[in-house]
Amino acid sequence: MPYIELAGDRLWARSQGVGEDVLLIAGLADDSSSREARTEGLSQRFRVTVFDNRGIGRSSTPPGSRWSVGNFAR
Repeated sequence: MPYIELAGDRLWARSQGVGEDVLLIAGLADDSSSREARTEGLSQRFRVTVFDNRGIGRSSTPPGSRWSVGNFAR
């Protein structure tokens, strides 16, 4: 599985398709599986990237102070 190391956290991400980039971002409690149907359809025309937010699905859970809105946005 593809992982991205970011600010001490390990985030799971996956891209599929070819074309212009589309990044699908879910709410904090959803993992990438909640966007599966959209990913399949969009990837026929675009390169679609989905990921699991910190602490959700296959991504790591950051300790205490890294649970900030600013860190999620970065």
